[in-house]
Amino acid sequence: MEAGGFTKSPVWLQIMANAFDRPIGVPEWGETAAFGASLWAMLSAGVIDNIEQGAKLSKLGETYKPSPSIVEIYNQMYQKFKQLYLSLVDEFNE
Repeated sequence: MEAGGFTKSPVWLQIMANAFDRPIGVPEWGETAAFGASLWAMLSAGVIDNIEQGAKLSKLGETYKPSPSIVEIYNQMYQKFKQLYLSLVDEFNE
């Protein structure tokens, strides 16, 4: 589950789902900082036993799923990046 200002951009969320090859879930409501603080308070007060239990109180809105054809392109680009990095790594150490 993702939170923050970038969750207002469907394009950015789809890019992330493709780049990480993982579904990206966005909470139904946007005040996740306050929700997270309330989870820690509930945990401290003994209302919940663990954060995962409290997270079940949050409703998931939109989920962005990776596109296999785009994931393959990202994987190919990453391989090229690694090759380029390895050929230049000594330059970074100077």
